[in-house]
Amino acid sequence: MPLSAIVNNTLHVAPTHPAAAISDTETALKALPALTPPGETQLHDAVTRLNQAMQSMSPGLEFSIDPESQRSVVRIIDQTTGDLIRQMPSAEALEIASALDKMQGVLISLRA
Repeated sequence: MPLSAIVNNTLHVAPTHPAAAISDTETALKALPALTPPGETQLHDAVTRLNQAMQSMSPGLEFSIDPESQRSVVRIIDQTTGDLIRQMPSAEALEIASALDKMQGVLISLRA
């Protein structure tokens, strides 16, 4: 780079064609190792460690995995009474998701 460009704070960069940028990104993504989802034991261990770490910072926050749907659940608990203040996703949302999953399974079996 010429000294005049540094002094004048100018830098000329050749524009990149959008298709070339996308191609470069796709190439980089393909080079990444394949990620495999964690097993059930790994997932439960991670949730346990997360709960232990959060106890000192926010004892009213609990993390878990819904056994039926295998979805993450966050609960906010009142520390004085132990009552559930809020759960995300709600129990109702988990039930609806479960029912939809079952209906999808039935539709797939009917098509086969």
